[in-house]
Amino acid sequence: MLDPLNRNWTLARALMLICIAIALPCAAQIQSAMARERVGTSDEAGQIYPVKGVVLDSVTHQPIARALVDSHQGAVLTDNDGRFELILAEGITQISVKRPGYGSRGQPSNHTVHVAPNLPALTFNLIPEAVITGQVTLSTLDPAEGIRVFAYRHRVVNGRPQWTVESSTRTNSEGAFRIAGLQSGDYLVYTTSSRDGEGPLARGEAVYGYPAAYYPGVSDIASAGVLTLSAGQHAQADFILTRQRFYHVTALVTNRDVGGGLNLQIRDRSGRPVGIPVAFNLQQGMAETNLPTGSYFIDAHYRGESQLYGRVDFTVAGAPVTGLHLALAPLHPIPVTIRKAFTTNSSGNGGGVLLADGSPSGNPSSAGLNLSIVPAEEFFGQMRGGGGLRSAEGSNDGSSFELENVTPGRYWVETSPFEGYVSSITSGGVDLAREPLVVGAGGSTAPIEVTLRNDTATITAQVNKGLPESAPPNSAFGEQYELYVYAIPLFPSSGPIRMSGGQGSGEVTLAGLAPGEYRVIAFDAPQEIDFHTAQGIARYSGMGENITVEANGSARVQLDLIRTGSMEAQ
Repeated sequence: MLDPLNRNWTLARALMLICIAIALPCAAQIQSAMARERVGTSDEAGQIYPVKGVVLDSVTHQPIARALVDSHQGAVLTDNDGRFELILAEGITQISVKRPGYGSRGQPSNHTVHVAPNLPALTFNLIPEAVITGQVTLSTLDPAEGIRVFAYRHRVVNGRPQWTVESSTRTNSEGAFRIAGLQSGDYLVYTTSSRDGEGPLARGEAVYGYPAAYYPGVSDIASAGVLTLSAGQHAQADFILTRQRFYHVTALVTNRDVGGGLNLQIRDRSGRPVGIPVAFNLQQGMAETNLPTGSYFIDAHYRGESQLYGRVDFTVAGAPVTGLHLALAPLHPIPVTIRKAFTTNSSGNGGGVLLADGSPSGNPSSAGLNLSIVPAEEFFGQMRGGGGLRSAEGSNDGSSFELENVTPGRYWVETSPFEGYVSSITSGGVDLAREPLVVGAGGSTAPIEVTLRNDTATITAQVNKGLPESAPPNSAFGEQYELYVYAIPLFPSSGPIRMSGGQGSGEVTLAGLAPGEYRVIAFDAPQEIDFHTAQGIARYSGMGENITVEANGSARVQLDLIRTGSMEAQ
């Protein structure tokens, strides 16, 4: 039962919310009425005109009441029929539309509108959020309160598929959870591990708890259930977590003099941190933890005067694990040589080929590109490897660099040149545009050799049918529809995919391209494109046009717009 103070506060808060709910529509109507009186007048921004329209649910096509339609000149709420009216200054303006229960994580839908006299009515569609709810039940029937639940969405990041955290929550006192504000896509649902009690453990004391699990209650990502959600869909993900013994795991750290700068982390074999702490006894040089049955590795980083790294893999199989040795080894930088074979045909620097010491960038110590590495083995995009590019000691000619703090493993190397393109990138004869970089113990690997060229190509795309069927005949006014034209390389590439945008039907130019064959496609919404695998490229078979461009060459292509109603944005 609430005490008098809390009861009075609750009643006051309820009354306040009721007043706000009543006041908002009234304020919106007053603003609209006052604005209508000003139609035909002018202000500092010029003539003002009515902008009318309706807000609809993109799935049901039903009107949405009480949606907030907002521009920098004013805001209104839609009526019961989803209709709104604003009075705005002539010209280009931004209008956002928002309503709880719509949009990814509550983000508004943004629209560019060209305001003019006799503007046809606008139609704004809001995408309903997808929702995952679930119930966590413990085998002991104890309350499953406060258990952390993550929703991972399958995405394509820089052209490579991976699972990324979309949202997280905790179970309530009844073990229920709700993750809202999700967009369409494939999801994994994951619960973190928890053990009985929160305080320190007495030596030799048996430890019990609940292991981490993927829906529908499995420990291995390969057996996890994938939830495929469309806009507005509600999925149920229930877990039954079984109480298990957590077994003592010890590992002797061979470098006892590392002191307090040692960071220890337990990861599962997919590379995802499991969230179970590791204690380090400095006097004994012993790392200790408690884990349920499963396969893991300890990831160790030491950041002192020098960078040290160690890893030890192990499996817990219903018994304590002892005898592990965790050796920390120095991380040696990976040499990177960059050759800038720039030609005057493209850069206008006076003739011939310019090597690194004649870089037209004006900064001879500049690498001329960003270079990063992405672990090839991890599902969750965890950046474990370090990878800061800096000039090699004693070098100032812009050709010799070092990639620092790279831990052992397999990595995709990604490049983003400031000018031109990467014509080749190798390590020990391995083409890094096709194969991952293999880094051994201590960061040992063959030097990375990069050649930059600037004899780039250009593709000009004429996009037809750039407006939706519902667009007004006079496309110069009203909502300005966006175009996103992608040049998907049909050859191995370490660089990012090229995209250029525009509005309505018209020309879009993609410049600075590496010579080669591309599939060029126009969309009405941004896309996440897997262009590094045959399966990813095959998804776009039959769309757009294939075109080949030569060095210093150009080409033109006619494209029809691919609407996300027929192919949903990833």
